[in-house]
Amino acid sequence: MCLDRGEQQDEVAACKPYLIRQIQLVQPKILLVLGAPALKTV
Repeated sequence: MCLDRGEQQDEVAACKPYLIRQIQLVQPKILLVLGAPALKTV
């Protein structure tokens, strides 16, 4: 496993619908994203 390889677009595309749905269900008051990939994705 290489931790420096960065996110792959197909990985982001596969996970994003689940992430968006979880955010909708939880309805957080604050969403804290850590790191550039998370910031770009959400």
